[in-house]
Amino acid sequence: MSQEQEPRPKKAAKAVWNEAETDALITYLHSQRSKIGDGGNFRSQVYTEAATAIAPHRTLGPTKIASHCKNKWQSLKNLYHVIENYRLKTSGTHWDHQIGAGIEGKAASDVWDAYMEKKANQVMRPFRNIGWHSHVLMQDILPSGSGARGRAAYHPSRATAPATTDGSSDRDSAAPMVPNIGTGSLEDTHMADAHIEQELDWRHVLHDGRRPTSGSSDLAPIPPSTRTSSIGKRAHSDITGMHSQSIIAPSSTFTSISQRESSSKKPKISSHSVAHINYHSEVNESGGRGIKPTNAVAMIGMQGALNRLTDSLVKQVAVTDESRSTEQRGQAIRMLMEQDDDLSLEDRVSLMNVFLRNAAVTSSYIDATDPTLRRAFVVSIIQQYAAT
Repeated sequence: MSQEQEPRPKKAAKAVWNEAETDALITYLHSQRSKIGDGGNFRSQVYTEAATAIAPHRTLGPTKIASHCKNKWQSLKNLYHVIENYRLKTSGTHWDHQIGAGIEGKAASDVWDAYMEKKANQVMRPFRNIGWHSHVLMQDILPSGSGARGRAAYHPSRATAPATTDGSSDRDSAAPMVPNIGTGSLEDTHMADAHIEQELDWRHVLHDGRRPTSGSSDLAPIPPSTRTSSIGKRAHSDITGMHSQSIIAPSSTFTSISQRESSSKKPKISSHSVAHINYHSEVNESGGRGIKPTNAVAMIGMQGALNRLTDSLVKQVAVTDESRSTEQRGQAIRMLMEQDDDLSLEDRVSLMNVFLRNAAVTSSYIDATDPTLRRAFVVSIIQQYAAT
C-alpha cells in the first residue's frame, strides 16, 4: 500500500520591485548611511525600517519585508560596483548620469563589448546609453575606490599641527625644525638653540633690514644674555609654510636662555636652506612677530577654499535634481496606472524601467497631454527598450 506523499510547502512569492520602491529604498538607506557596517551592509533593524518606509509604493507582488530589502540592496551594491569598476578602472570609458556609458563609435563599442563578455558585468547592459539617476546617492552611501569622499577625504590645506601649550616644550619642538645644523660639541648645540630661538628660523631677517641672499652667511648678532626670549610659540604649519596663522602669545612660563658669545664656535647654518624662504617676519614693539604670507601660499589657500565650495554646490545641485526627478517619476507612474492601464503588464513594467533610468523620457511622457501622441511615444520607447 503506497504511502501518501505530503504536499511540498509552497515557495514564497517572489518580490516584484517597481521604480518608486527602489528609489524609496535607496533614499531611506541614504538617510541611514551613518549606520553602514563592514562590507557596505546594514543591520537587520535598518532593513525592517526600510520595508515600512517603502510600503506605500507597492504595486505588484507581496508586501516587502526586511529580507526583500536586504536582497535588493545586495543587487544594487553589485550594480554600483560594476559601474564603478567600468568608469574608474577600465581604459577608454565614459560615464554620465544622464546617458550612462554613452557608447558611440566603434572604439567605444569594442571596449563596451569586451566588458560585457564577463557575465558578472552584464547587469550594467541597460546603461549603454541610459544613465542611472541613483548613482549620486549610491556614491554617498558607498564611496568608490577612487578615494575617500566628504568628511573622510584628506585635505592638506586644512591640516594644522597643534601648537604647544607647555613652555618647557618650546625648545624641543623648535630644534628639529632647524635646517642643516652642523655637528659639534655640546656647547655648540646650546649656542645654536639659543641663537635659533632668537633670530635663526626660516623667516630670518637681518638686523639692518636686509634680506639674506643665496650664498650669504650673514646672520643677526646674538643679543645680550640679559634679554629674555620674546619668541612666541608657533604651530608646525607656520614653520613649513603651509598656512599663515597668527603667532600664539608667549608663555609666561618661558624662561630666559643663557647666551654665550664666542668667536671661535659658531653654529653652522646652511646658506642654501636660508635662501629658500617662504615667509618673512617683522619684529613688533611687543617682541611678537606678524607673519606675511607670500602670494603662492595665499593662492594655495584660496584654491582649497574654492574646491571645498565647489564640492558643496555640486552635491546640493545633485540632491535637488534627484528630488525633482523622483517627483516626476512618481507622477509618470500614476499617469501610467490611470491613463494607460490598458497596456499589457510587461509593457507597463518596461516603461517603468525606462522612467527609472531616463529623466528626459519621464518628463516627455508627462508633458504629452494628447493621448494619441503619448501612446505613439510610449510604443516607440518600449520598442527601443526591448532592443537594448
